[in-house]
Amino acid sequence: MLGRTPLVIGITAAAVTVAATAFASPAGAATASPWTNSNFNAAQSRDNLTESTLTPTTVRAINKVGTITGSSRGAGAGPCTSGGSVPVETGGFVYIVTSNTLVKANATTGATVWARVLDPTGTTVWGPIAVVGGIVVVGGNDCISQSDPNGLLLAYTTVGAKIWSSGVLTMFGGALSDMVVTGGFVVATGGSPGSGDVVGVHRLSTGVEVWSKNSPQCGFVDRVVVVGGVVIHKNCNTNADTPYLVANTLATGARIWARAGNWIIDAGDTDVSTGKDVYVTNPQGRITDITPQTGVIKGTFPSTAHGVLAVGNSRLFTACSAGICAYSRSTRGLVWSYGDTSANLIAAVGGTVMYLSDGAVLASETGALIRHLFTTSVDSLVVADGHLYAARTIYG
Repeated sequence: MLGRTPLVIGITAAAVTVAATAFASPAGAATASPWTNSNFNAAQSRDNLTESTLTPTTVRAINKVGTITGSSRGAGAGPCTSGGSVPVETGGFVYIVTSNTLVKANATTGATVWARVLDPTGTTVWGPIAVVGGIVVVGGNDCISQSDPNGLLLAYTTVGAKIWSSGVLTMFGGALSDMVVTGGFVVATGGSPGSGDVVGVHRLSTGVEVWSKNSPQCGFVDRVVVVGGVVIHKNCNTNADTPYLVANTLATGARIWARAGNWIIDAGDTDVSTGKDVYVTNPQGRITDITPQTGVIKGTFPSTAHGVLAVGNSRLFTACSAGICAYSRSTRGLVWSYGDTSANLIAAVGGTVMYLSDGAVLASETGALIRHLFTTSVDSLVVADGHLYAARTIYG
């Protein structure tokens, strides 16, 4: 899936360092524009619409201001001490998981504020992270069982105090493949042969499970999104032969609608009540616009589009046969294309600027190349509070 950092189960490897190079505009103080989930919000839109410091004008003068490197301190010698997250940024601080350690760092200087070893036994591979409402939530999987691992959730305050943990993803168990946080809830999904396909919602403040659903497993469950207050996920029928795209209410888990078929969840516009579009790839391979509250299909995008990179205020950004394409969200017509066919390309958008993992910086409204910011490809990008963070994972 484009724009994702995959969660790997059962690695036996040395420590992992996640180094995030921070860039900032010299043009005055940044306005508050946090990036709170791994892919910006619980809709996984990857477009920070509140960013206003970095613009097509100011990004021309953006400079490197430092490097934030995750710690391997106290990671232990367990069988799977590897694992890391993309960074998130809020309140002037960056949070990142690397080598079994959760690190909070100063967003500008890179100085470590605190570091917490997540699993003293070293038997967990860590992945998603979110910081919402003064609580840091991280998710991972144990590496003891290759066939039926359990997903794990941990929560800390932003001052580093552990407040709760969930030993399994839901009451049904289940491996973790994705996690988002919104509206006072932690939403997680995953699947394994023993537990089936699972989605679970926990209360952010306490970790108490609010509701969960499971079904037989009939394919890898990759992603969950919350769009317009609705949880969109995948499960299977009781015979384990037909996958479904499913929508449930966030607060209660009541099913709203379901569509049979092997749909792939891409992203939505926003997790709050104003969200009106969830973008999925239909069983025929076409990116499709669905109303999250009703399941009504609004239309499909051209067959040349494949894989959503980001969802903007008026644009849908995708990979396409030309490289990168921007389409009108209202008409689904092509607005611009840019010839960048780099492998495993990811993007982050903010302040009408698109940043690409190979260093190219584009004006998101026109597709015009503004500059190349770096030459070494990175694994993740975050734009928040007048900063761009370009992170790389280093195994060694």
